[in-house]
Amino acid sequence: MQTLETCLWFDGQAEAAAGFYVPIFRNSKILGTRRFPEGLPQPAGSVNPLSG
Repeated sequence: MQTLETCLWFDGQAEAAAGFYVPIFRNSKILGTRRFPEGLPQPAGSVNPLSG
């Protein structure tokens, strides 16, 4: 059986997009969320969309 692995890119809104799409796709789930640490150009605590 084939499986589908989805990659979504929503610049600055990754967490909201994942929360929207996960309930739409049956048997989908968020396995984890990586956030930016302090000291980077991105706001600390914001979702790092490049994690994987």
